[in-house]
Amino acid sequence: MDNEQRTRTKVVKEMDDCYFRADEVARYLSMGLSTVWVKGKDVNDDFPSPRKISSRISVFKKSELDDWVNRNADGESHANN
Repeated sequence: MDNEQRTRTKVVKEMDDCYFRADEVARYLSMGLSTVWVKGKDVNDDFPSPRKISSRISVFKKSELDDWVNRNADGESHANN
């Protein structure tokens, strides 16, 4: 693999490891903001849990959200799961 391919692979990996705030998750997954919080706090749901990065800010890891979408890709709306 040449340097250019390595750089592209690294950039793509870094994009997968970015974090979204709850409102961004809602837009990304086409669900309501309150649904994001309910699913994120439900320990019985396999939806990714938020990570607290400060006392008032929580984020969701994009790669975990993508994994959840792939696990639940059965044609149903994500907001109704």
